[in-house]
Amino acid sequence: VFKDLQKVLDLSTYSKKEAVTLINKTFAQDKILASVLTMSLGTTKDKKVYWIPYLRGILENKETLFGKADYGTIESDNVLIIHGSESFPLELPVYQKFFPKLKESQTAVIQGAGHMPHFEKTKETLEFLHSFFKQLIQL
Repeated sequence: VFKDLQKVLDLSTYSKKEAVTLINKTFAQDKILASVLTMSLGTTKDKKVYWIPYLRGILENKETLFGKADYGTIESDNVLIIHGSESFPLELPVYQKFFPKLKESQTAVIQGAGHMPHFEKTKETLEFLHSFFKQLIQL
C-alpha cells in the first residue's frame, strides 16, 4: 500500500478530477481506501490539489471505515443518498448494506460536486432535498 501511496502523494500538478481519477485507478482493488483518500483532497483558490489527511491514521484505521465495521442497518424506505459526480463512483450495493430497502430512485447525483455536495453545490443539493421532503409529506 505504501508503494501505491507514493504514486499519489504529490498531486500538486493535477486538477481535482485528475487526482480523483488517479487515486481510483491506483487503488481500484481497495475502494474503501480510495474513497477515504478521495475525501481527503482539498483544492486551493487557484484549483491546486493538496492533502488534508493524516495518511498513517487512515491506513491504521481503515478496517473500521465505511462498511468494514458493523454499523448496523436502517430499515426504512425514507432514505435519500446524495452523491457528487466527482466523488468515488456511487455503487448502490455498498449503500444497500446500510439501507437494505434502498432503491436506485432514492439516489441523487449532483453534477460537478465532489464528496461534499452540500458545500460545493448547495443550491442543487437543497433542490434534491426539497423534492425528497415533498414526497415524504405526501406519503
